[in-house]
Amino acid sequence: MSHLPRQDIRLRIEDLARPLVGGTSPPGSPEFERQLQPDSFDVRIGVVVAGGRQVIDQGNRLWELPPGEMAIIITSESLNMPSGLAAEVGPRLSVLNEGLLVLTAPHVDPGYSGPLSARVINLLDRPFPLKYGELILTVIFYELTAETDRPYWENITPEEKIAKALKESRFTLNRLFHPREDLVLQKDLQRASVVQALTWLALLLPAVFILGPFSLPFFWNVGAELSTKYPWLVRPVAIGAGVVLLPLFVLYLIRSVWLVWFSFHPSVWKRIRR
Repeated sequence: MSHLPRQDIRLRIEDLARPLVGGTSPPGSPEFERQLQPDSFDVRIGVVVAGGRQVIDQGNRLWELPPGEMAIIITSESLNMPSGLAAEVGPRLSVLNEGLLVLTAPHVDPGYSGPLSARVINLLDRPFPLKYGELILTVIFYELTAETDRPYWENITPEEKIAKALKESRFTLNRLFHPREDLVLQKDLQRASVVQALTWLALLLPAVFILGPFSLPFFWNVGAELSTKYPWLVRPVAIGAGVVLLPLFVLYLIRSVWLVWFSFHPSVWKRIRR
């Protein structure tokens, strides 16, 4: 098995009866010559699907892939593989160097007819621009020692490929990495815990130090009047107030102390990457 050189790829693409690659730039044009490599052929972005919608096509030629997000790319070109030819597909090196991870099926069976697809993931911390017509994959064609007796039988149209990608992108995890704004640092957690503890104390202290001096005489007078008119009611009211208010006061104190301890205790952070 040997792979086809540049001149053989050109001849097979220019074959009007069954062009090896359909939907290319006109043979001989500068764009076609840029696609035709010494022993491979580069194919371009035709449609991009993300989150169940089509974000790039002939009408929308530019879309930025957010950091950590994944999209599905469908090529402009379609392969028409004869039964004596197979192919290997991979990302262009320049695309990988720019920070885009490309995942694609590495092998194309003899007899396959249809566009190629790939999943792309943005590994950068900034949006990655995807452009209609940009070179994305490279295809190497291998000639078999003999034609296979069982070639790939299904022909896939671009419309079928797009419909499948739309369906898959709805149920595929898009955000693969936590963006920087979602990451929480230890110092931020400590600060949030202290703020929460102070909030609890702020709810308690006004009631004790501000409302207390004004409310105690009032309740003292009310209690004295009630003890005179309804002496049998004083003890149940006192017991009820103690049952309700004392546990609440204790819980406030425990909660505040625990939050402060939580924010600085070393054991809390031993499993957090600093």
